[in-house]
Amino acid sequence: MRDRRARRASALLAAALALMVAAGFPAAAQESGEEVASAQAVMKSRPESMPESMPVAFQQEITLSHELARIESDYMNVVRYYNKNLPERQALNIARYVLHYSTAMKVDPRLVMSVIVIESRFQPNAVSPKGAMGLGQLMPGTAAMLGVRNAFDPRENIYGTVKYLSDQYRRWQNSERALELALASYNAGPEAVARHKGIPPYRETIDYVAKVKKLYTFFVYGH
Repeated sequence: MRDRRARRASALLAAALALMVAAGFPAAAQESGEEVASAQAVMKSRPESMPESMPVAFQQEITLSHELARIESDYMNVVRYYNKNLPERQALNIARYVLHYSTAMKVDPRLVMSVIVIESRFQPNAVSPKGAMGLGQLMPGTAAMLGVRNAFDPRENIYGTVKYLSDQYRRWQNSERALELALASYNAGPEAVARHKGIPPYRETIDYVAKVKKLYTFFVYGH
């Protein structure tokens, strides 16, 4: 039963991939064994005109491009697969926020989905024992730094999650292990990664990187 559900969730995102490419996204990963490849495969180059910090305007209505609007229901179904208690409208909004901010910051939305699944399984009110909050489990200081005033608001939290993930990826984009280092930075902080010159020897961080990479590979390839 679990395998059947997992295949169904994978099929939903696989169906979205063709439209992603049509919408201008690169193939999110290039297969190398079961590894997910380089920074260039996960993120597109940021246009020179895009500021380092996007203006935070959470009250403005989000309008997706035609291509993205066609796949938001697929993403909504994946959100509800991992959190069946979410009302359909709320799940649709979460999917829309992921697609909108991932597009704006040139991050593969499947990577964002993978991070959120591992962080909170799409529970907007999740709080960790250490005080991390919301869908992408932002710490209070990180949320404040990113301009997120209410980390339990899904839109604000997803903006912060994508922005922080984008920042960490660009920090390590010249490394062959950019994805791993970005995920380790998201979990343990970039200072710890820099201090240890790689993934810190923390069991939580090692497991976190492995889980996100495994799910991301699954979302890309279906296995």
